[in-house]
Order: sequence, then C-alpha cells, then structure tokens
Amino acid sequence: MFGTRRYTSIADLEFAVRLAHRPEAARLGVVTRYARDVRVGDLKERNVILLGARQSNPWVGLFEKEATFRLDENERTAGLRIVNLAPQQGEPATFDKSPAEMAEEVYGIITYHRHTDGSGISLLVAGMTVAGTEAAADFLFDDSRLVPWLRRVEAGGEIRDFDILLRARNLVGSAPRAEVVSFHLKPLPNPSARKR
Repeated sequence: MFGTRRYTSIADLEFAVRLAHRPEAARLGVVTRYARDVRVGDLKERNVILLGARQSNPWVGLFEKEATFRLDENERTAGLRIVNLAPQQGEPATFDKSPAEMAEEVYGIITYHRHTDGSGISLLVAGMTVAGTEAAADFLFDDSRLVPWLRRVEAGGEIRDFDILLRARNLVGSAPRAEVVSFHLKPLPNPSARKR
C-alpha cells in the first residue's frame, strides 16, 4: 500500500517552494518532479537539482560519482555517516552519528558538479535528517553566506565544481544556521594532460 503513495519531507517541499520564488527560476523555468516520476530522458542535457541521498532518491547515484562527500548508513550503530572520499589535511575519513547523536547534531552536503559528458550541471542537496537537509538548503538560499564561497571557486566567469560539508545543531527537528566544516574544490585540469 505504501509503495504506491507519494511522500516527501517538509524540507524538500520548502526547498521547492523557495526555489520557485527565486527570480532566476521565474526567468529560466523550473520543473519539479517527484523522484518516482523522473525518467532518464528528463535528466539528459539538463541542469538538475536532486534532494536527498541515494538511499531515498536513487537518481542521486548517477550524479555523485565525483562527489567527495557521500551519505551512507552505519550498520554498526544503526546511524548514518558522511564518508569523506578525499580527506584534506586534518579531516577525518568519516563523520559518524548514532541516532541519539543526530537528535542533537546533524550534517548536510551540497555538491555542485558538471556532468561528465558536459551536458549540464547537477546540484545535490542532502542531509542526515530532515534538519540536515534544511540546514543545507538554508545555506544555499542565503546569499550572504553562499556568495563568498562562490567567489572562491569562480574561474574565468564560471563556477568550478565543489563539495561542501555543513554541520548544524538539531533543535526539535530544525537546524538553525549551519557552519561549513569542509570545503572541497575540484582541481583545475592539467593543461599538459589535455594535450596528450
């Protein structure tokens, strides 16, 4: 019975509403789809925004191949973990949280990458909980917090691929003002490697 119904979190709904009210969305047009209704053809040669981890939205698996942060289940603790696939100096390889710990502190991920075939850009927004997704969304929609990071990744008028890991307090299912824990920037291609 439940497999035929459509459910979405309030964080995902709020994200879609906030996005639809942006001037850029009105100018360029935004189509919102439930994950179960998306087809591969919908994703070809388009920019896409995907909410949730691959466990809840299988389409994320197509676009997180180059992401440096991934959300996984931790079977040992029955909690969740953020896997850091490219730890920078001083960063742990995983950020683990048990269910009890997630009641107090959560993580969110923002991944911005060009599709490997050059046909578009994907923006992935996920959290350990609804509060984690909300924290990542709040960061994205707050120009005073996002724009300084975008200025760091701009090269030649384009935004380079990046991954952000955010941490926030979980206050009764809501996450006020997340802080950036880690910021990974995809290196520029080596010009000599392209000539080979």
